[in-house]
Amino acid sequence: HQIFIDVAFAVTPYLLYSGLKFNKPEYIDYAIFHTLESFRILKDEKTGLLHQGRGFQREGKISEDTWSRGNGWGAFALAILVRDLPQSHPKRSEVVKVAQQFFTAVIKYQDKQGLWYQEMTDPESYIETSGSGILLYSLGIMLEKNLLDKKYQKNLEKGLSAYLDYIGPD
Repeated sequence: HQIFIDVAFAVTPYLLYSGLKFNKPEYIDYAIFHTLESFRILKDEKTGLLHQGRGFQREGKISEDTWSRGNGWGAFALAILVRDLPQSHPKRSEVVKVAQQFFTAVIKYQDKQGLWYQEMTDPESYIETSGSGILLYSLGIMLEKNLLDKKYQKNLEKGLSAYLDYIGPD
């Protein structure tokens, strides 16, 4: 009964692309199932963000964090699905709906620079560049696919601009 959102980061793309390449619809279906189930189990109903895991402190206990890197891993899994899942797939609309709700929640926790804190709901924690990078990448996919209102384009641009401050020339 243990689950980490980290797994969606690796499992979803692997299963989706293997399923598409080798004509294995059961792989695609499992990629969708795994991602949607992870979001269902780990979603914080108050914030719309994801908790890191369940069952590692004790059976059934969901972690209390809303870590930006963990939310980034979930974001990546969803973004890959909305970008490359065939339009004809019967679960596509459900994936899109979950993604739209999730990314709308994520944007609410962007700081004034356009990045995210390590603990997304705690502005006293530090800016987490790994989580911010994955969230920006995934947000870009959502906008590229016209799955979020264009008003969020400014959130992406602000975040990308701020992200450059953390990248050295070396």
